Amino acid sequence: MKAIGTQILQTERLILRRFVESDAEAMFQNWASSAENLTYVTWDPHSNVEITRNSIRNWVASYTNPNYYKWAICLKEDPKQVIGDISIVAIDENNSSCEIGYVLGKAY
Repeated sequence: MKAIGTQILQTERLILRRFVESDAEAMFQNWASSAENLTYVTWDPHSNVEITRNSIRNWVASYTNPNYYKWAICLKEDPKQVIGDISIVAIDENNSSCEIGYVLGKAY
């Protein structure tokens, strides 16, 4: 399987794109600060937007790795408004498959 990294993907309604630091406020408001939204993720709710901003900085730095896959989920009608995230959390090269994890803001 050829590693291509986090590339832009589009559906009829959504754009999946790389995170940018300016996504921090929307991420914090839409899901990162809410325990209810984070029931199935491996990290705790963020107590302030700076924690969210630091997470995004780490993700952005990881985009140089072609085996790193993490997307911001945005509605096509408003691609700057992040409503969730999706990532590949495990890759099975032998079966050409992967496991994904995602989280969406409760409003979506």
